[in-house]
Amino acid sequence: MRLTDAGIALLHQYPLVQKAEHELYEKVRNASRGLNMRLAIGIQEGHLITPGLKAALSTFCQQNQTIQIDVINCPYIRLFEQLNSGELDVAFALEFPGNIYPNINHKIIETKKSYALVGKNDPAALSKIHTDHAPMNIQILNGHDLLLVKWSIVPNATSYILNQCHANGIIPANIHYAPDYLTLYNWLIMGKGFAIMDKDSIFSEAHISYIPLEKEKNIHWCIYWPQEGTNTAVTRFINTVCP
Repeated sequence: MRLTDAGIALLHQYPLVQKAEHELYEKVRNASRGLNMRLAIGIQEGHLITPGLKAALSTFCQQNQTIQIDVINCPYIRLFEQLNSGELDVAFALEFPGNIYPNINHKIIETKKSYALVGKNDPAALSKIHTDHAPMNIQILNGHDLLLVKWSIVPNATSYILNQCHANGIIPANIHYAPDYLTLYNWLIMGKGFAIMDKDSIFSEAHISYIPLEKEKNIHWCIYWPQEGTNTAVTRFINTVCP
């Protein structure tokens, strides 16, 4: 048995039919609940909702009770694909030098400090415990393996983080790339090396020790949105986040 030409045509177009059906269902369901608009917000995978964003979301929801707010986490590169496709209205992500996305605007909303992350049982973490009242020699991480997520997840993160290491005199023994942030988290807990991140990551201080970098290269947390967006709620939301 095989599909006819008509069947093949239907098979190729059916995902669009399913998507339209889902969107129609959502509109009808929201209308019945008094909601007349949807705002889809994406947050970079591996990061949490910051206190500032939480407060802005609370304020926006109180002032716009007829707008449905959907918040999802997804990989860095996927955020920008969904902004371009219209699946997301706004996104929150770190700004890495060299990552330029045409037709997408952005504003810096927060400057974050970076830390070296190691598992609680790592010798560097134990050294930090004993030097809480004195500056720690960050070079204790020399010879450790540097842990990163794959380049395809966050383009240009490798060069940025290596520059941070070099600025602080840290010379990694090797670089290992994790397929996702959860794997990276587990590698840190297992003592397989160190990572460079900010404190608003998903990595709990119950399992991970955060060591301040001596020479900070601050990184920016930004809000992104399409230049040609048609969702009028986006402007209102941006004004709430960036008054």
